[in-house]
Amino acid sequence: MDAMRLSRRHWLALLAGASYSLTFACGQPPTPAAGPTAAPAPAPQTQPTTAQVAPAPPTVAPGGGRRADVITTTLLALPPSLFWNIPNGWSNLSKTDALVGDWLLMPDADGILVPRLAREVPTLANGGARFDGEGAERRLRVTYRLRDDLVWQDGAPLTSDDVRFAYELQANPEFPLIDRSLADKVEEVRAPDPLTAEVVFKRGTFDPDYARAADVAPRHLWSSIPPAQLLKSQFAANPVHAGPYRLKEFKPNEYALYEANPRYWTGPPKTSTIVLKVAADSNAMFAQARAGQQDITMFGYTGADLLPELEKFAADGRYRVIVRPSTSTLIVGLNLDRPHLADVRVRRALLAAMDREGMNKAILHGRVGVLNSWMTAASPGYLADLPAPPGGADAARALLAEAGWTPGPDGILRKGDQRFEISFWGRTEDRQRETYMQAIARDWKAIGVDAKITLQPTEQVFGKKGAGVISRRDFDAIVWQVSPMDAAGGYTMWHSSQIPSTANNMTGENYFGWRNQRADDAMLMARTSTSEEERLAAYREHQRLFMEDLPALPLFSHDLIHLVRSNVRGYRPTNSVRVADTWNVAEWEADPA
Repeated sequence: MDAMRLSRRHWLALLAGASYSLTFACGQPPTPAAGPTAAPAPAPQTQPTTAQVAPAPPTVAPGGGRRADVITTTLLALPPSLFWNIPNGWSNLSKTDALVGDWLLMPDADGILVPRLAREVPTLANGGARFDGEGAERRLRVTYRLRDDLVWQDGAPLTSDDVRFAYELQANPEFPLIDRSLADKVEEVRAPDPLTAEVVFKRGTFDPDYARAADVAPRHLWSSIPPAQLLKSQFAANPVHAGPYRLKEFKPNEYALYEANPRYWTGPPKTSTIVLKVAADSNAMFAQARAGQQDITMFGYTGADLLPELEKFAADGRYRVIVRPSTSTLIVGLNLDRPHLADVRVRRALLAAMDREGMNKAILHGRVGVLNSWMTAASPGYLADLPAPPGGADAARALLAEAGWTPGPDGILRKGDQRFEISFWGRTEDRQRETYMQAIARDWKAIGVDAKITLQPTEQVFGKKGAGVISRRDFDAIVWQVSPMDAAGGYTMWHSSQIPSTANNMTGENYFGWRNQRADDAMLMARTSTSEEERLAAYREHQRLFMEDLPALPLFSHDLIHLVRSNVRGYRPTNSVRVADTWNVAEWEADPA
């Protein structure tokens, strides 16, 4: 029976008729997503390149002719706090950061580092980074040259002392960082003159992301506030930084309105006002686009199920659809400290039971790849030919029986007095993810595992530092879109030192509780070797160990979907949910509608 695969129509019909334990945090269950239409053949996509360094971008010059004064963009959600550059579980925070803030260096649409507040990207090749000393005394020094006449949005000078202050914050354990892996390798930041900052690494340390070790923070505004209180300060609702736009109005769960910063280092942005609107889900986002209420719709991975409808809508030329192959992976994260999930045979059974290919065809129109890795093809080091455990319900039942689970009178497996139940978490704003969860719950039910689905708002599920169930590790399983390569190259997500606890001030994103010494060693090699060949080999080994141990169950790679009005120019979305699609917002412009 398990060898039989269902047709798309039959698959969806079973899904719609299935009954599951489903809990919503508030209100009534949302309206199901509209069924997708038949998918046309996908257009070929250029794969993003590996991390490189681009030359300095030209200064944004005023364009000729009339322009629209406002560009309206719709997102799935906005974070409750807009404090600059503190990850809090919201991928959209990076989008707001790039409007208000700026960095010394920033990844562009293809992940290539480009200089922003710094004049150039320091590298070992151009001499901006260099090694001093020999043997155990060898250390890395990275020098940043700031642009002339930089100012914060309030007009105060931005200098190398603000680079040093940013490091002082990062090094302070009270500052609510999620990832300290790079900052922990730095010994000090020097400011020999107002336009020069030097990052001095600790002896014997290296990080392939060394060029991103430095940041900027306004000492004149933040230094009087205890680091632990910054997220509760006035700057959480009214951020002040050095970016192209200033926040003018913010209504949580509704919109954020930004006005051009006349002091921006390239000159005023091309569009005077940017509005970020919130929609309840991907169907609401599409409805707003059809009603002509927005210029850019950032569906991201949530638009994959709607892609054929989006392409049909854009066929008349009024809009265009942008599809970016991404570094993001959809996984079912597992809490390995739960006794019933600690046995690798159980985890392999859960993966074997899932009809991942059926979900891909029925929900995503077969347009993404089923993964056997935590990486995607858009990431250097991706290992494409890793096998999954033998699939199907029979194989899953055999593994569970081997692990000591036997069917109970209600068909649900038991081991002694324990009934095999899984608390299965997702967020209310993502209807596509809910559909995955229902399909997975159906597959698990068929092998005697009772998955109880709970949906709550993003902050309650994915909030960092104990704000959400994932960071408190108060879950059995959770559907999560992750970009591990953008989280210190996977270190903060997979290394055992990154399991959040009160002892490490809830630092890290290894919410799975994965402890595997061989995997730790491979990850350390990938993050410390100066040899690219060694780093890539270590990543390949790490992926093999991941598939052996399965701390999370891989589902799909994901394309990132954007619907853009044809009169909008300069919009170049990125290939990662953790890298801002607004990275070049100062260059966005639109002709009057």
